[in-house]
Amino acid sequence: KDGQPINKVLVPLTLMPGGNTDVKVFWRNLRKNPNDASCEKISASVRSYYATLNTAEAALLALTGELTPSERASGFFSALPRGTRLQKITITDSVAVADFSSELSRLIGSCNLYAARAQIVETLKQFSSVKTVVITIDGALENLLNKTP
Repeated sequence: KDGQPINKVLVPLTLMPGGNTDVKVFWRNLRKNPNDASCEKISASVRSYYATLNTAEAALLALTGELTPSERASGFFSALPRGTRLQKITITDSVAVADFSSELSRLIGSCNLYAARAQIVETLKQFSSVKTVVITIDGALENLLNKTP
């Protein structure tokens, strides 16, 4: 109409100085670990992100997203079922609680279960603020994903 804002929304944005930060994302890779009978040997790829207050969230979003062409060409792949989404990540008193969508419950076989758990746990444990990882699906504790083999 007259060029004046009708609905004004303020969104707080906190930028950290320092530019980019490197984050490790852990994947399976049979080229690097050809004799992995336990399905728990995983390897890291490194991604660079603009510095953010929640690098743990950025790392898990990368883990639930698509591999880069370079990662795929290097033999990396994910045990997480396609379509798995991160719904929430909290870190309190060195305990990270990562909540995922129901697609994560579609893991088939103990190998994929152990590998998915290892990917999530190692991706989070790279951060000094995380000592323990709890995995939930749609807010419910998933016992199989929280047991060590």
